[in-house]
Amino acid sequence: MGVLSKPMGMAGRHVIAGMSKARLSMPPGLKIGEVKGFDARFDDFWAVQEKIYEIAVTRDSEYLNWRYVAGPTPYKVFCVEKEENGKIKGFIVLSCYDEEVRRGRIVDLLVEVDNEQITNLLLTEAINYFIDEKVDVITCWMLEQWPAFDSLKKKGFKRRETNHDLMVRSYTTGLGKEYVADSSRWYMTMGDSDYF
Repeated sequence: MGVLSKPMGMAGRHVIAGMSKARLSMPPGLKIGEVKGFDARFDDFWAVQEKIYEIAVTRDSEYLNWRYVAGPTPYKVFCVEKEENGKIKGFIVLSCYDEEVRRGRIVDLLVEVDNEQITNLLLTEAINYFIDEKVDVITCWMLEQWPAFDSLKKKGFKRRETNHDLMVRSYTTGLGKEYVADSSRWYMTMGDSDYF
């Protein structure tokens, strides 16, 4: 792997650079920006989104600040919001790691569930960020039942099987093992794991 890593990284960087450098035009009334801390607007956003997902980690401001702001790992976070009132339409969490190659990771992505336009804006912002960071490969975890899976495919992402073992624990009483084990009910990203 070590002998091939550098040439593969250079080839990957060339592919990524060709994916997207032109930014999408921002729809009227929306703006995209960097997030340094999660505030009550993210609580309001999660209060609406949580009704869509049967099994998901709570993504309120307390959790998001603990997970992506207070810890030692640096993350880059972008959100799309309405200009008039700052209402959150979606956010994406990114990180870069130097391994055998320089890897960009889409650690978390949460968007109004059927809003492909917002998903595309955030994915374009992420890809452009990773191009600037000179990553060799971009990875993301997304279950195929969610609309973001199709948006990732349209951006040139390829589905790849992984050998990660998952352990699930419910904090809600009364859920049967079959219900919890059914991955079609899950919303899961890299940020929901302790390792990726």
